[in-house]
Amino acid sequence: IACALSHQRIYALIAERGLPGAVVLEDDAVPRPGLAAFLAARGWRGADLTLLSHGTMRVLRWSRREILPGIATWEPLAGPHLTVGYAVSARGAAALRRAGQPLRGLADWPCDITRLGARVVHPRLVGHPPRGDGSSLIEPSRGPLLTARPPGQGPRRYGDLRGPRLRW
Repeated sequence: IACALSHQRIYALIAERGLPGAVVLEDDAVPRPGLAAFLAARGWRGADLTLLSHGTMRVLRWSRREILPGIATWEPLAGPHLTVGYAVSARGAAALRRAGQPLRGLADWPCDITRLGARVVHPRLVGHPPRGDGSSLIEPSRGPLLTARPPGQGPRRYGDLRGPRLRW
């Protein structure tokens, strides 16, 4: 609930302050090489949601757009897993805010992000530290919650799962 509320607050602040968008990073996000250049080049333009970090993703095979040499975006076929950072436009934030109220389901993605014109960056520009390294403020309480979940009760995913995977 706290995670969902924090994301909802970010979306509200974007609207309240009249911002064109924002980069959202989790508490333990680790910037990777290329992030500063991507942001300076405004690589998020043309998408209401740009995933800067994620686990394995399935993407639309012919949707590749080169942003900078060695950095491209792709259209995802489903919602991400293990997102540590993303860029969201004011329009994308408003859509995520509407879809996330009342709170129900996944904290970060209360709707099918493929309908937002989302893009996924490859290679990942924001990383996640190794589990248990002590850098996360929320990780110590997450483990017991995950092990207490009944089998088969994982988070819901949205969208079509066909398509090539981006692997790292």
